[in-house]
Amino acid sequence: MKKIASTCLLLLGLIACPMMAHAAPPSDASLERLLAVTQTEKLMKDMIVQIEPMLKNMMAQMLEEANLSEDKKSQIDAVTNDFLKQYSEIVQKEFSWDALKPDLFKVYREVLTQEEVDGLIAFYESPVGQSTTSKMPALMAKSVDVTQQRIPSLIQQMQAAMRESLRKNLGKNE
Repeated sequence: MKKIASTCLLLLGLIACPMMAHAAPPSDASLERLLAVTQTEKLMKDMIVQIEPMLKNMMAQMLEEANLSEDKKSQIDAVTNDFLKQYSEIVQKEFSWDALKPDLFKVYREVLTQEEVDGLIAFYESPVGQSTTSKMPALMAKSVDVTQQRIPSLIQQMQAAMRESLRKNLGKNE
């Protein structure tokens, strides 16, 4: 019986060892390399830079649609500018590369193995991978545009659904 148990444990160990070896977490050096070849730091900085003008445009559009007096618009514009300045300072602190990098390493380690990171590095160092990396900002910008174009319809549908739910459940017309 002991011999069977020992044999089973040995076989289990032989089967599990290659699996554990494949599941090795990525090293710091490989994660550094992956983030470098994917230009992650630059992409993050570019994304942060793009958010502020989008917020400013969104706030200006909301202000324009509010039908406020010029005096009120002026006051709200001052508040908006002050907010955007504070926003910029907060974002630069919270999303600095030094602040994000340890968190990204943790996430990559939780999700990817060393073998997968090595494969990604090989891909992103290839001509196709480099081309993909250079096109990623345009892909992201266009994806955001497509998503933003759907928001007004989404809001209208959500408002209609809420009105319908109110009508059905509370017997109200609006």
